[in-house]
Amino acid sequence: MRQLLFVVFVLTICSCPFARGQELTSVPDLPKLPDLDVTYISQRPLYMGYWMDYPDDVPTFWVVDEKSPSGRRTVTREEWEKLTKYQHAPGDRVTFTAHVRNNGFAPSPETDYKLYIDDEIVAKGRIKALNPDEEQSISYDWIYKDGRHTISLEVDTDNKVKEICEVNNRLTDPTYGIGLTIRAWDEANYRGFRNTPNMWGSYSFEDWCQAHIMEWRRAFREAIYPATPQGILQGIRFDGIFTSLDDPALTELRVALRDSIERFGRKYDKIPASERDWLDNESCNWRINWDLKDIPNYAKRIDLGLIHELCHQCGIIDLYQFGMHMNQIMVTDPTGHFIWNEEGCYHQFGDLMAVAGENSENPLAQRGLFREHTAAAFNSEIGKPRWGFGLYLFDLPKHNVLRVLDNRGRPIPNAEIRLYQQEINNRVVGSILPKIGKTDANGEWDMGGRPIDKIHVVGTNGIMLIEILAYGQWEFHTLVISEMNIAYWRGDKERHVYEMLTGIAPPGSLPAPKNLKVTPIEGKKVRLTWDYPDGERNLHRFLVLKRDNSIECCYSPAFEKVAAEVWSNTKSVELDAAFRTLFVVVAVDQMGNRSGYSNIAVYPSDEVLPKIDRVFGVTQTPDGSIYVLNTDVATIFGLTPKGGRINLGNKVVFDAPETCFGLASDSRGILYVPNPKGGYIYRVDPKKQTKLDNLTCSPLSAPRGISIDSEDNLYVSDVNMRKIFIISKDGELLGEIDAGFSYPRYVYVDRKGNVYVVDCRIDQQWRESAGAVYVFKRSAAGRWDYKQTLKIEGLRAIECVIADDQGRIYVGGYEGIYAYDKDGKQISHWISKPYGTPMGAGMVGAFAWDKNGDLLVTWGFTLRQLIRCTKEEILTAKPQP
Repeated sequence: MRQLLFVVFVLTICSCPFARGQELTSVPDLPKLPDLDVTYISQRPLYMGYWMDYPDDVPTFWVVDEKSPSGRRTVTREEWEKLTKYQHAPGDRVTFTAHVRNNGFAPSPETDYKLYIDDEIVAKGRIKALNPDEEQSISYDWIYKDGRHTISLEVDTDNKVKEICEVNNRLTDPTYGIGLTIRAWDEANYRGFRNTPNMWGSYSFEDWCQAHIMEWRRAFREAIYPATPQGILQGIRFDGIFTSLDDPALTELRVALRDSIERFGRKYDKIPASERDWLDNESCNWRINWDLKDIPNYAKRIDLGLIHELCHQCGIIDLYQFGMHMNQIMVTDPTGHFIWNEEGCYHQFGDLMAVAGENSENPLAQRGLFREHTAAAFNSEIGKPRWGFGLYLFDLPKHNVLRVLDNRGRPIPNAEIRLYQQEINNRVVGSILPKIGKTDANGEWDMGGRPIDKIHVVGTNGIMLIEILAYGQWEFHTLVISEMNIAYWRGDKERHVYEMLTGIAPPGSLPAPKNLKVTPIEGKKVRLTWDYPDGERNLHRFLVLKRDNSIECCYSPAFEKVAAEVWSNTKSVELDAAFRTLFVVVAVDQMGNRSGYSNIAVYPSDEVLPKIDRVFGVTQTPDGSIYVLNTDVATIFGLTPKGGRINLGNKVVFDAPETCFGLASDSRGILYVPNPKGGYIYRVDPKKQTKLDNLTCSPLSAPRGISIDSEDNLYVSDVNMRKIFIISKDGELLGEIDAGFSYPRYVYVDRKGNVYVVDCRIDQQWRESAGAVYVFKRSAAGRWDYKQTLKIEGLRAIECVIADDQGRIYVGGYEGIYAYDKDGKQISHWISKPYGTPMGAGMVGAFAWDKNGDLLVTWGFTLRQLIRCTKEEILTAKPQP
């Protein structure tokens, strides 16, 4: 078996995400003993990884071609491996250099060393007396052999030296596999580890690094799955551990890297400047930069986050990149309504490459660091030039076959299949036209060898949405590329069948219940009602099925969990329901056979646009579409009048995330979003899914709130100028309202032209953030002159305001919604829906009137949601103290 001796070339260089703290103010009592430490073993010569790039997100491989004007030409991956020497061959001379350092605090005496290949002594010698932090290197030339061989260096073999730690007297590395390099951020970080006992009991930065390699290898051995019956066989080691960027040993590494490039046939002075800069000024795969005051605790434990990041340096991807969330799915069901499917792959993953950090350590310890996909990914690259991020995602069977089964487990012939792919950049589903096929007599459809046309090596488009239509019914499933990879690695390289059991009923089944509705009763109780034809003789009972939160299903039916059994003479049932519980009902005959699903009913039914986080502004356009401003990704989501999702994330992204809050629509359906940092207003045509020219007006400094009247004039609150500016749709300043505002964060203009302003600066201690609501009417003196008619004071942490046609005023904020009559007298105080709010916080951030007269409310804190409230439920809410 040919194995790979590999050192990574150009990598993404990062540091642990912690800033440097102050210098250590004190050093603990240190043992006055030496500590002989075999810190690392380097291997030379180095070999380049793939010479490749990702133009247009497509892996592209290059070889030297002096006849080409660019000096290179593209080849396939297989051609590159054939044309390039990327690893040692049997008979090659390999030089190992072991580094021995005194990481103690007293001189070490002269002692011996032994060097082993596969536990057989191949060299002996003496280690000179070393002062603290002094180093000696030992080199050995070996004629390379294929196979899983090891090299070891042991010092003080007779244990004659009294020292701090004995564990670090011997280091064993594979002669094959992946070599990585790591350094301390600077000398201060290195010294922080040198003054702190670690998990081995030594005071050594190098030992702390090597402890992670030991943990990594243990996890490799334990990763036993059908695709990896012997565990992970890839080799892993540190080829260099350096004290800082100024470590003199880095000079040798850079020379070796440069030699590997030129031996590869490339001219060093012709490679891109960014690559040369990395080679000349960095050269390490990873850097450790920790707050110095935290090093005493950090040095005593394994940092799984570090192993996670080093796996990236081996080409392993983040598994959490596989994701398909509801707000990314633009596909609608045959009735035109958005679907409740999403896929987070939580049923598949949960290893180190899906999570990292302290909170993940306990579950990872229970199930192992690497699950089957990551484990097999490591093994799939053995013996290859291992520098290609996520290239293993291309390991797919030649024939990927869907087999679709009905709810009795029988194949469904002539089912129409629509396969939807994700966009690479934003994971949106529906903008790429689906692949369409039909199942054969066996219920099978061959998706071919590349169901995903353009595989993104990061994994962002790794999930397919599968729509199945048969017998007048439909169901959506998901299929993840990782399942295809695992099928390939388990041995199905030619053909694999993905069997999908559905809830679709065959011809001759009972008719499905219809018009399923869910109505809240009290607390968490709901009543489900449905319609069903009378006189259906074979009907025995109904089953109420449910799912929590959303539909994640690859091979199982969309609904399986039985919430209740109801006899045939009843068409309703009372149940407990949690937030976002999905229900369907099926009819069951005397033989136990089920009908197809009813329509999906969701509790709560008044949540308008689920799974859109960080929703702030909201508006409704004249055609009945509802739009919300999402500040997290700085884009707009929405809902069509028929219930289909709208996502402008792949077309419209504002360059001001976490900044924009206001959203309004004019009479043509053009959307307006103030940018407080930019001092202008974005304009968006949602139907064309494009940004128009920004609207500017010279007085604007930090526009935040916005409302538009029936003549398409804009009312804009400016938190810097502390005024309300009235601006025409062409950007002409028409007038202003100046009432000595402190922080006019929100503005609303009603149908009569009355203007309502929220004036409140919300501080971190929000309960102390006093605010007021102002009401202005046009005066007789001029069209754009306003006079104050009302001021409601004594309010805390208020965000938004709106009024109805009767003049009632609704004020939203951190304490819910206050309702007032036209004279400012409090009517009610609404706090919460029965099902509560995300993250337990009930802040109301924005209002808009729905066409049916209900109030659209953005509600929650970080995980805000868009809900619908009737005026009755707000006006009848019991006032709170």
